[in-house]
Amino acid sequence: MGKIYQKSISFSKSAVMGKFGGFTLIELLVVVLIIGILAAIVWPQYEKAVVKSRYVQVHVSTNALYNALERYYMTNGVYPEDLNPLDIEFPGGEQTSASRISFENYGCSYYINEASATNSIQCDFSTPFFVGMRIFLSANKKIRRYCVTWNSTEKGKAFCSSMGGVNPFDSGSGQLHYLLP
Repeated sequence: MGKIYQKSISFSKSAVMGKFGGFTLIELLVVVLIIGILAAIVWPQYEKAVVKSRYVQVHVSTNALYNALERYYMTNGVYPEDLNPLDIEFPGGEQTSASRISFENYGCSYYINEASATNSIQCDFSTPFFVGMRIFLSANKKIRRYCVTWNSTEKGKAFCSSMGGVNPFDSGSGQLHYLLP
């Protein structure tokens, strides 16, 4: 039988990578297109994650403020006129007025004896869209939490609905309140 001969083929570096050893314009455009498609898919999910993490901060602060107000009420029989006498500290928060605490990304307001807000606590943030949480103070101590957003904000409405909010009502100031479970 005959011998099988193998012919070796060698490629030079310039033959494989082209004359200048770089990428073609088409290859670069394809890579940029793929990165653009991935970014378009990932960005909305990133925005939702940011909103949910901020909402968790708002939720924790609203509940902490509510608990401090309830402790004060149990001790004194009335709610305080402002936030100064409460036994609570908010790390990273700064009291910017007698009834407002501001944080880096959001703020909490305390409304007492105000017809427009009906004795409540509201913590909210405005970016990327306005959404917050409100607890109304009541004599019967039935706690009701609401997701709050502007009536004109579709993303806010969708977010409050996704958090389980139902039966939205307008408070008269353009804010929709969704009752939370």
